[in-house]
Amino acid sequence: MSMKSLIQRIYLVLLTEILTILDTLLQIIRINHYKNWINMCQKNQQYGENLETFASADTIAGVSAGVIVVGTMLGAFAAPITAGLIISFGTLLPIFWKPGEDPKTVWQAFLKIGNRPFSSPVDQALIDLLSNKARSLESQFNDFQRYFDIWNNNKTPGNAGEVLRRFSSLDADIIRELEQLKGNYYITVLPGYAQVANWHLNLLRIAAFYYDQWASSSNLSIQSIYPEDYINDLQTCLTNCAIESGNKISSKYYKCVLKCRINEYINYCSKTYQEGLNILKNSSGLKWNEYNTYRREMTLNVLDLIAVFPNYDPDKYLISTKSQLTREIYTDALIDAFANAHFNINDIENSLTRPPGLVTWINRLDFYTGMFTKSVPGLTANGINYSFTNGNSNDSPIYGYRLSDDSSTPIQIPRNQYVYNMLITYLRDSPSVIQKIEFNLNNQQTRTYDTGLTLAPTYQSTINLSLPGKDRSFPPKFNNYTHFLSYVKTAPGDERPSSSRARNVCFGWMHFSVNDYDVLAGGYNTISNKIITQIPAVKARHLPLPSFVMPGPGHTGGNLVVLSTQIEFQCIVLNPVSYKIRMRYVAYSPNRSINLTVSIRSEIGNYQNIVPNISSTVQSPEDTKNPKYEHFQYLDISIPLELFGITNITITRSDSISNNTLIIDKIEFTPDV
Repeated sequence: MSMKSLIQRIYLVLLTEILTILDTLLQIIRINHYKNWINMCQKNQQYGENLETFASADTIAGVSAGVIVVGTMLGAFAAPITAGLIISFGTLLPIFWKPGEDPKTVWQAFLKIGNRPFSSPVDQALIDLLSNKARSLESQFNDFQRYFDIWNNNKTPGNAGEVLRRFSSLDADIIRELEQLKGNYYITVLPGYAQVANWHLNLLRIAAFYYDQWASSSNLSIQSIYPEDYINDLQTCLTNCAIESGNKISSKYYKCVLKCRINEYINYCSKTYQEGLNILKNSSGLKWNEYNTYRREMTLNVLDLIAVFPNYDPDKYLISTKSQLTREIYTDALIDAFANAHFNINDIENSLTRPPGLVTWINRLDFYTGMFTKSVPGLTANGINYSFTNGNSNDSPIYGYRLSDDSSTPIQIPRNQYVYNMLITYLRDSPSVIQKIEFNLNNQQTRTYDTGLTLAPTYQSTINLSLPGKDRSFPPKFNNYTHFLSYVKTAPGDERPSSSRARNVCFGWMHFSVNDYDVLAGGYNTISNKIITQIPAVKARHLPLPSFVMPGPGHTGGNLVVLSTQIEFQCIVLNPVSYKIRMRYVAYSPNRSINLTVSIRSEIGNYQNIVPNISSTVQSPEDTKNPKYEHFQYLDISIPLELFGITNITITRSDSISNNTLIIDKIEFTPDV
């Protein structure tokens, strides 16, 4: 071969490689519409190398505190209750003030979370105001707890008088402070408001049990304790409490007040959250991740907390109660720049989140890989093999856009193992070009999806996707996680998915409280023989049409079931104990025309019961679309019945009146102890 021929051949090879590289670069630029490609190696504002950036670093302290509070309250309600004491303030309050940390840190983060619907930064004066109010109340609560413990160990009249004086002062102060937080910045301060409201309910629960022991001979009128302006907002409810208690301060009165305040705080927080969400959604230039971040953080700090407020009601929950949160939240999605610029919020919402449905458990994830260009592979689609609770496995549709030559990578999730954290590596500034995803399981194993894309460290970013752990850690560890992966969805990133391969990817997470798997029995929905067990309706194994799942109102901890035909649960009863079973529901039933048939099949016997003439809990069908706290009622659906082992419960509508509506929140098992 002549020198000239050799040079020509080398030239052609180099030219081919250069054209391939240029094609790759042009494809990536086109996919992402980035004009600042030259700055690729610089830290991106949304998807940078700082792992906390993805977890909203400016609010992580508040999010973590909210998650810990909810987990602590769920544990406290399920633990053995010492009369009226659900949780000591000495356990609850330190969550908000970490040793060695600026005492304003958590409260400032709460305000940043609440202020997301507004473009302006949080004013320092508001930060000082909220943190100072909280700090002052903390001092009073600690003082009350100290004197309560003294009295509880030595119940002398003198000690009773000390705890009574501190309770009366604290109760009046916290009511006043909560009213002030309903002022001009009520949406911004909502995360802080919800926390203080929880403190107040815990205080009232104590008074509902012990007030008569502190002031058994008290003959003071209610008005002498509460100035009129303190009760105007709850005039009807509190007036009825006064009438019921003979216009005297007593434990009976405080139990009634506790119920009034549960109702007030739940409805106020639900309404205010929705108002803030609507303001944000209607703002100009909003990106889906911004919208989702507010929704996620408010769920963790407000909605999850008020979902357990009903457990404070001593008439409904006299003994310990295990609750579950079945709502699904989403970490920030990996969204292509074209989609961010051209798709509206509703389009992205519909393409990346799933509609309300029964709780599912992931058995296997299927990821599909195709070539973005000649040399750049990428994630194109995914599928999920899942099971309903104690049900059979099913395959989801393929999410995204898969071509026939795309390769498939299955990621197996063993039974009773959960993904608590993911590490995603992608082309810097181009989240739609994924290199690999590492799935961390709580058995300390890792599953990996790898597209085969090899990137130099300067051209890649790695992020953690997860929620904070039980000890404020981020990312969490295998033994302290609070959420596990429950859903994955891929969607086209632009209008030409077959050619561009640009994709958006989103991950859904469920709260660890929903995991009540029993290893020996090999199933979920485990029923305790010592405490009340709540089984959310969406943990059914079967819900045939035309029954369906509707969005929850925000204060139920998850979605609700609209029962038109039948619903079937499978539960695991570990000990042969007699249980009463009741249903928490909303109904529109003119003329008491809803009828149910309840069939129960247990390993030690079968049972059937007719529940006729269920009355309305709302005034109109419109009220069933977004029911308030007071619209939910309880109905016994069985006599005390001994159950054991695998227990199937089927609830069937036996009426056929189309304009009736029956909504089920949960069923509850109360052991006959």
